Amino acid sequence: MPDNNRKSITDDLSAALGNEASTVENELDAFHDWMRTKGKNPNRKKPLSDSVSKNYYRRVDQIFRLVIERINPVEKTVLTHDQADLIVKWLDRNEICQRNGDPYLETSKRKFSNALVKYFAWRHDQRGDAEKWRPRINFSDGEHENADRLNFEERWKVLQAANEYGSLPSYYETTEAERGKIDSLVAQRLGKPKGEVTRKDWERADTSTKVGSLIAVTLETGIIPIEVGRARTDWYDPKRNVLKITKEDAGKERPTSELPLTEATGDLLSK
Repeated sequence: MPDNNRKSITDDLSAALGNEASTVENELDAFHDWMRTKGKNPNRKKPLSDSVSKNYYRRVDQIFRLVIERINPVEKTVLTHDQADLIVKWLDRNEICQRNGDPYLETSKRKFSNALVKYFAWRHDQRGDAEKWRPRINFSDGEHENADRLNFEERWKVLQAANEYGSLPSYYETTEAERGKIDSLVAQRLGKPKGEVTRKDWERADTSTKVGSLIAVTLETGIIPIEVGRARTDWYDPKRNVLKITKEDAGKERPTSELPLTEATGDLLSK
């Protein structure tokens, strides 16, 4: 019984590869299967959507053809980091164009870059013969599958700053003079006279949890700006600790509407 999910390389790539065509076809079919089974998060076996997997497969096929045509490397069955860097540079300079001669839009350039990120992630995860790759040039678009541009330390610093942003000290841990200054800030935030500010108002005016939870969710799930602007508290399911984005609020080509959260982020959202 034929495998309907099996992918075949293009005739152009097959011709460019010659006797090595079957090797690359088998490898890219394995790459496509990996994307469909755990390409989003290999450790948790979270897949990419079929549409994204097919898109990345097609773009990697095209990248192979470009590399062979322009560089003609001795080893044609795998891509290298240097070749990936060149592809991104050519895209940035509009030296790779569409069939009609027009340069690719930033969105398309980003998809080529994303496809390369996934290709090397697959090689690293399944073959162990390549390090993960990150582009030196970042293209902007509104896709959910963007590669994370922050390392662990940078993410921690952003989250710490977010948790401190808008925070207020404990009412009972401040002096009378300090309370006077903070009362003015609370009054400004809540839009009420300073003389009417109470201890409860301090809690209402402390926005650190709101900002911190929003940043934590964004870093953890990769929701895009348009989804951040549409975000609502009823997206959060505390029983399952997941963020459920409604279809009408989701960004373009979102692969999944349910995004799992860590326990720490769930605690922030529950406050």
